[in-house]
Amino acid sequence: MLNNTSSILAPICTDQTLNGQETDEDCGGGLCPKCEDGLKCQGKNDCISDVCGAGTCQ
Repeated sequence: MLNNTSSILAPICTDQTLNGQETDEDCGGGLCPKCEDGLKCQGKNDCISDVCGAGTCQ
């Protein structure tokens, strides 16, 4: 018998897809590695450089 509830998949930080809490593809969001310069961020903790300006790691 199938269950009609949807399951939530954990984000996978190497699947080349923006998912879970990631701020850019496979980075940021606290669970994946920090993002390189030029990638999207929501705060300094998403960036390797610890600098997030206008939504982009710098």
